[in-house]
Formats: sequence, C-alpha cells, structure tokens
Amino acid sequence: MTEVVFNPMGWIRSTAKLKLMVGSLSLVLISAPIAAIAQQAPFVQRSILQLGTQSQEVTELQAVLKLMGYYMGPVDGIYSEGTVRGVSAFQQAAGLTPDGIVGEGTWNRLFPPSPGAVASGVMNPGSVPFTQSSRPILRQGMESDWVAQLQQRLNQMGFFEGSPTGVFGPRTDASVRALQSRYNLEPDGIVGPSTWSILFP
Repeated sequence: MTEVVFNPMGWIRSTAKLKLMVGSLSLVLISAPIAAIAQQAPFVQRSILQLGTQSQEVTELQAVLKLMGYYMGPVDGIYSEGTVRGVSAFQQAAGLTPDGIVGEGTWNRLFPPSPGAVASGVMNPGSVPFTQSSRPILRQGMESDWVAQLQQRLNQMGFFEGSPTGVFGPRTDASVRALQSRYNLEPDGIVGPSTWSILFP
C-alpha cells in the first residue's frame, strides 16, 4: 500500500502560485480591451453618439473617458446622463462646444490621426487627448513628460518655482491659473489649446 503524506507547506506554496497566476491572467484580460482601443485604425469611420445610444462604440468611449478621469460611471455601452456629463467635461477641456454629443470633432480629439498619439493618449493614465498642435490637454492629477515640459516653461516665465517634477499637483495648478489670469484666459487650471498658445506662441 502506498502511503500518502499531506504537506501543508507545499499546499500553501501551490495555492499562492495559483493565485498569482490567476491575478496575472486577470490583469491581462482587463488590459486587453484598452490595448485594443489604442491599436484601432486611426481613420475609422465612427458613429455620432448621444443620449440613449447603446453600442460597442459607447463602451469604448466610456472606457477612454474613465481612464482620463472625465467619467466615473459603469462601462456598460449605454449612453446615459452620466456619459453625457463626462463627454461635456472632456469637450470643454478640449476647447470644443460642450454639447454632450460625440461627433467627428470629439472623436478626433479622443483618437487623433497619429497612431502614436492615440497609443500614448489612451494607454498612459497620465495622458489626455492631443490638441491639433500635438500638445496634450493637461489638468491636475496627471503625471507625464508633458507636465514636466509645462512646469519648465512656467518656470521660465516666472509662474512656477522649483525643478520640474512631471507631476501636475496643486502648485502647478496654481501656477497655470496665475498664467491664465495674467493673459485674460479663464483661470480653470486646465492646459488646453489657448493656454499652450500663450506658453509657446
């Protein structure tokens, strides 16, 4: 007769390894849809989305807006009032008419013509859509090389003290608002096309 010996430590190690494998698989499965969005063809003909629309495009829209911090609701493919508010907030930051309807202009800001810009704008949580001048729209809470460039320029203009950190915190927000007030822009702390044009005429 063969004797079976139960080794609790071996079981624990095996269980931990299994959990690690499952966790890794979950991360891959969660990341895959976002990666798929980033790899989409840059000139895809997209539909006009508005309140009441239900489609896969709405799911993509919600996922991107959520990643950028403009939408906090469920990613369910249903264009609800919450989605309208998220789209309007994004449009306002992007210098578009905040009508809550996703047409060609809004799609072009979400998925710029350059595939590289799409990938960086979607995959990097610290990034946002790119303006027509290929500079991103920045706001408090973001972290990227673009923020460091912004801080360096603000420092050169006398609005920001200290070395660039690449983190858009309260100090950078206050500096941007001071710049905007000085140049008669709305002091909202969001670096969009108008603010970039002041920074780099």
